[in-house]
Amino acid sequence: MGVVSPAPWRAWLTAAAAAVVTFLVVRALLPDREQAAPAALRPEAARSDNASVLEADAPLVAPPRSLTIASASESAVVPEESASHRPESEPLTNRAAAAVEAQGGPLEPRSALLYGKVVDARAVALGSVLVHLRTPDGSMISTRSDAAGRYALGPLAIGSWTVTPYAEGRHCPVLKVEIDGDTGFLRRDLVLPAQQAVRILVVTRGGEPAVPILREAGLFSDPAALAPVATLERPGEMIGLEQEDLWQPLGVGTVVSWQSSDAERDPAEFVRLAIHESGPTWISLVSHHCVLATRRVTEEVEEVRFVVDPDELRALRGTVQATIVDAETGAPLSARVALDTWAHFDERSALDNDPSTGASSLEDVPPGPLWWTARAEGRADFFREVVLPKGGLLDLGVIRLQRPVALAGSVRDADGQPIESVFRLGTLDATTGAVAAIEGRRFASDPDGRFRIEGLAPTQYVLQVAGVPARPPRPFDPRLRSAPMTVDARSGDVEELRLTVTATTHVTFPTGKLEEPWPFLEAIDENGLAADTTWVGRWFAESWIDLLPGDYALRIRMGDGSVLQRELTVGAEPLQFDLNLAVDAGAPAPR
Repeated sequence: MGVVSPAPWRAWLTAAAAAVVTFLVVRALLPDREQAAPAALRPEAARSDNASVLEADAPLVAPPRSLTIASASESAVVPEESASHRPESEPLTNRAAAAVEAQGGPLEPRSALLYGKVVDARAVALGSVLVHLRTPDGSMISTRSDAAGRYALGPLAIGSWTVTPYAEGRHCPVLKVEIDGDTGFLRRDLVLPAQQAVRILVVTRGGEPAVPILREAGLFSDPAALAPVATLERPGEMIGLEQEDLWQPLGVGTVVSWQSSDAERDPAEFVRLAIHESGPTWISLVSHHCVLATRRVTEEVEEVRFVVDPDELRALRGTVQATIVDAETGAPLSARVALDTWAHFDERSALDNDPSTGASSLEDVPPGPLWWTARAEGRADFFREVVLPKGGLLDLGVIRLQRPVALAGSVRDADGQPIESVFRLGTLDATTGAVAAIEGRRFASDPDGRFRIEGLAPTQYVLQVAGVPARPPRPFDPRLRSAPMTVDARSGDVEELRLTVTATTHVTFPTGKLEEPWPFLEAIDENGLAADTTWVGRWFAESWIDLLPGDYALRIRMGDGSVLQRELTVGAEPLQFDLNLAVDAGAPAPR
């Protein structure tokens, strides 16, 4: 009979000790949930309802050795009162010192515990608020506030951290925290004012609820048919062309509730839109990226009514036509053409062309970004990303389908062992250096690392391993990549390609909060290829990319059309890189 290892018992005892320390420090440092809000948290007469962060200096108390408050897989709650919050009768340093001393004293002076309270604009505690931060290596640490609004994250190593709370229906401030060797316990309280919620009503010219009528007329068959969008600036005729789905967060608004059968709601109510930013905004009703109408809305507005005419929606639709021929002979080809919008694919849009002339015409097509494809037997598939103007005719001209080529090879890890992986593949424009990703197909190697990609047009490609697919119990890992490879297939099949997968480095850009339109960043490698891209400041107060070690040129396209350049050297360790960007930009960011 084997001997039971004591290691599991030690781990259990350590975890139990950590839990005891957490409980004692929480009770010692922050007031009970029944206690009235401290004076420092009560609203002042001059304070704006949009105040975001209340800061109070905390005493320098080092966390105990076994104190683990929140990690990527677990969370707990701690906290205290800062000097301005503690009762007069009992100094905080004595209470905290007693709690720490009871568990063996301060033993980790080079880490810190971040804690505080989450309250609304009237200092009422907010429970179950998610508070998370991103570590330098890209992983997430998160916790939730308890019923008294208390939260804690830590221990945190020395460095700069970005903390982001999240609660639906509330403005969520972003907190920048600097941890040094003397920080110890650091208190930061968060104030989350309620967001403005606007009811969006959509009616016909006769005052009837419009959505049922549009649905019956076949004008509300996909999510892009009608969507509300809130922006800080007044939009132009089209909006969100760079975004696949208008129902995803766009601008400064998020849909918090859709049509409901609630008898108390106005039948014309389409959605309710939560506004993320304070101050005046523009709310627009959009159909397939076309702005139907827009209204300027102040913070006092609770309802916006839009009038929709079904005939006007029909008038937005247009036609896409092309002539399909053989690239070698110029003879007409029999082909099947189709359109795929980013938000929706309708198989009914696919049709066969006229084989005698090669002509094709797709009618009643919604405007906006589209993928136009043509397929013919024995020829390479053709695809093109196009933008159909509202109510217009888009003539793609003569499309020449070529005989297909194939790319084949293998993928190895850093030790030379075969590895299953997923690819990104795009066509390369040799003149401009632009890469157009091939969408709608999945490219991957088999478990032995071999791959063969067929049905491609003879042109230049950029091929890159984009990650290792999920195979239980292993999750998808996007940080194992290969360097982008340029492949010239203009003369035929290309065999024996060899890609090597290595670990990337997580690079964080602590930008603070940027207003829309957001700058767009490209990391260009030594071969002039975009290794990774990101919107700077979009959705979060920091942006991040994953890059292989090496030298990169960062190209940042600002909203006013200007382009900023930065140089970046990436090693094996995670790093933060300050872009030093201006907070406000001008015109829409490029796609």
